[in-house]
Amino acid sequence: MMEGTKLYLKVIGALLLIMVTGFGLGFVGDAMNWWSFKFWAPKVEQVRYDVHKKSQAYQDGMAQQLADAAEQWPTLNNTQKGSVRAVLRSRMRDFDTSNLAPDLRDFYEQSIKGNN
Repeated sequence: MMEGTKLYLKVIGALLLIMVTGFGLGFVGDAMNWWSFKFWAPKVEQVRYDVHKKSQAYQDGMAQQLADAAEQWPTLNNTQKGSVRAVLRSRMRDFDTSNLAPDLRDFYEQSIKGNN
């Protein structure tokens, strides 16, 4: 009978240890905000932003904005060109222009990045 009681006490002790460990991890995790959304939100948002930047819709939209500017460019005066140049420089500062059509890439390099 003594062996059964020892085994019973070991099982109860192990269960209590698991419960106390789980409670401790939960308490520390909550205190460190590991379980809250505000801890994970910046990481989730960064991944979402990276995926958006690589999306075809984003790439096409940026190319379309540049094509629209290239089409209007000859009719603009110097003040308007400066405004369009500033807006496009701001929007396209992180944009990979290597995927653009050659004519758009040339327009961007000469007219937007340069001061022509």
